[in-house]
This record gives sequence, C-alpha cells and structure tokens, in this order.
Amino acid sequence: MKRFKEWLVENSNNEEVRLTLSPSEVDAAEWALDPMEDSKEELFGDDVILPELKGNILIVYKNKEVLEDLIYRLTHQVKNMFEKIPKDHEDYDESFIKASKTLSNKLKKIVL
Repeated sequence: MKRFKEWLVENSNNEEVRLTLSPSEVDAAEWALDPMEDSKEELFGDDVILPELKGNILIVYKNKEVLEDLIYRLTHQVKNMFEKIPKDHEDYDESFIKASKTLSNKLKKIVL
C-alpha cells in the first residue's frame, strides 16, 4: 500500500487531488466549505472552482489561494472557535479539532 506522500507526488501533475476522508474529516470539511461557498465571489471571484465534497471524497482543485483559505479555516478558525470553551464542556469537540488538524495536514502536503 502506498503512503499518502508517495500518492501525492504521483498525482502532482493532475489539476485536482481527491482525498478520501474519515467521517470526522467530512464534518470538518463541510464546516469549512459552507462559508467558502457563501462568500466565493467576494473572496475569489466568479471563475474559481472551490473544493467539492462528494460523499467522503474531497476534490481539491489546484489553486493556492483557495487551498490556503481552506487550511486557514481548518487550523486558525477551528482553534479560535474552541479556545474559550472548557474541555469538559459539552460544546467542546475534541474529535472535530483532531479531524480538522488531520485534514489541514493532508492539504498542506498538496503540491501546487
């Protein structure tokens, strides 16, 4: 079985990268993608193709600006969302935080 990094290198010439996500990563991706879609035009313009989630497959098109924005949402915005919530509080979601971090680490390895 190929390692994730080997697979990314082999697919670096493609216009898109397809990532298989865990259920927790799907939740994190949906959380990050929804507001991107809502503000797509003002953030990136009409012509940009945003990442798409099809089932548990995240399709990321090679666009540095969009990729950086998605990574920012999965790292900084998730951190900000949970930083004031005590870890023992019912709204604190450790699995969501971990999934967001795992997904952002996968995205950081995409070769543009």
